[in-house]
Amino acid sequence: MDDLGEAASEESQRCLSLVAARATQTSIVDVLEAIRRIERGTYGICELTGKSIPKARLDAIPWTRFTVEAQAQLEREGALRQKRLGALGPVDSAGAVEVEEEDEVEEKPAKEKE
Repeated sequence: MDDLGEAASEESQRCLSLVAARATQTSIVDVLEAIRRIERGTYGICELTGKSIPKARLDAIPWTRFTVEAQAQLEREGALRQKRLGALGPVDSAGAVEVEEEDEVEEKPAKEKE
């Protein structure tokens, strides 16, 4: 009986760990995309309307891509998709995890950019 309870507890902990990892993954992608916008000179510009995103919103959510109004519109339309680094899974023999790309141009790995 203890084994069954222990197995259930371990499975529950594993599920919580996966949820936390996915949330962390999403946050990393959001920050990396904000850095790319800084590099391109488009940081602080709404991707939907082209208007400036108010400083107060950027202070609250530095990685935001949209004004409050544009975000609300996109959420109503169901147009926002979560981007993520890739499926959680085992690391291959080269030590890299496959990355899932969505609507972005493939970039060279950091080693090749040097």
